[in-house]
Amino acid sequence: MPGNTGSQGTQQDAHSCRNRLLMSWLCRDEIGPPGRARRTFGGGGQFANTFPGGSIRLLLRRRQLKVAIGFDHGGVALRETVIEVLTELGHEVLDFGTDGTDPVDYPDYAVRVAEVVASGRCERGVLACGTGIGMSIAANKVSGCYAALLTDCYSARMAAEHNAANVACLGGRVTGPGPARAILETYLQTETDTAARHQKRRDKVCQIEARERP
Repeated sequence: MPGNTGSQGTQQDAHSCRNRLLMSWLCRDEIGPPGRARRTFGGGGQFANTFPGGSIRLLLRRRQLKVAIGFDHGGVALRETVIEVLTELGHEVLDFGTDGTDPVDYPDYAVRVAEVVASGRCERGVLACGTGIGMSIAANKVSGCYAALLTDCYSARMAAEHNAANVACLGGRVTGPGPARAILETYLQTETDTAARHQKRRDKVCQIEARERP
């Protein structure tokens, strides 16, 4: 970053990365949907955050989230399930498509969701392609996006609790609607564990990201 050199700049970038990662889970920006989102669903909710002494303190409560979703033709089979789960849990949905089975390119949808999550305009994202692999690879190319491929409820809980993943990726050709529902519910209702041992590891991920940034 301009003005930062050597290890000092890397540490500052990593600190910024850490803060962005934590707050992407716990805060809601009150701004309008991005121009390419096609429609929204949602209800009400509250959140709280404070910054005593420059550090982040988390006041956890049940809250509404703004969640971006995206699918390609291989993941669209899970589209209605994803929307149902999110609306049942009271979250607001920004829908980036697709809604049909005509072939499309998964990176186009992955980057749209990843960018609004990384920017803070949405707290979390859900992506689905045939296996979830392509979406997770593409989404993780966006700085500030931490996408996890979820195949079961245990991985969903660990992605949220230990890794603070802010985007969940599913496979429409390998995971049925029933398991997908259980996976998403687990992921969305699991809080990040802020214990020092977990935060140390997440900080190291942020340090790698800061080092690789041009």
